[in-house]
Amino acid sequence: MAQKPKPVVNYRDDNWETMLYVNLTVSYLFSKKVSPSMIARKYGCIIMTASVNSKIGLAHGAEYAGSRHGLLGLMRTSAMETAQGITVNAICPGLSERR
Repeated sequence: MAQKPKPVVNYRDDNWETMLYVNLTVSYLFSKKVSPSMIARKYGCIIMTASVNSKIGLAHGAEYAGSRHGLLGLMRTSAMETAQGITVNAICPGLSERR
């Protein structure tokens, strides 16, 4: 799925589309599916898994960083649209050390 890091001009379009689907579209589809019942109950919580790369760029990793930036936009918009009793958040893990 993921390509080795390389400049955008060298990306394969099918890998770009796969990365966007897995990292962004799946979260969109899930949110769209569960939101109506949460809205009806006026209660719920959606937590999306993003990345530290949702907040910063990633040299030679535009497909990943772009999909994760998009996820934060989706999360923020969903949170605004469902603000009455439903929380929508994203966690943004980064690198961690093994001990």
